[in-house]
Amino acid sequence: MQEGASEVTLCGLLALIQDDQMEVLYAGTHSEYLTYRAPYLTHWKLFEKAQKMGIRRCNLGGVEGTLDDGLSVFKGNFPVQIEEMIGEFEIAVMPVLSLLTNQGITWLKAVRRWKVKKC
Repeated sequence: MQEGASEVTLCGLLALIQDDQMEVLYAGTHSEYLTYRAPYLTHWKLFEKAQKMGIRRCNLGGVEGTLDDGLSVFKGNFPVQIEEMIGEFEIAVMPVLSLLTNQGITWLKAVRRWKVKKC
């Protein structure tokens, strides 16, 4: 536990419910307490509550194509059915600002890679 703290949040999640489906929008775990495996209990309790509410479907979000990354392994511990979707896309609401931002990020990454030689 953190020094001086009587309580520590191990993990949390944010979910929305519409009709008979629940969508988990965000889930996170305190990195210092990963060994406690708190997300397993948190998700399981959420599933139990959803079932009591008549929720028939829960979307945990996407997984990588390889299915061997940590998040996919975690999600695979629950009785899941992976459905392949078309994918994600981005629509720039402000195209000029989006272009400038993307170019600026690319430029900053390039500048950070430059190494200053000391004499």
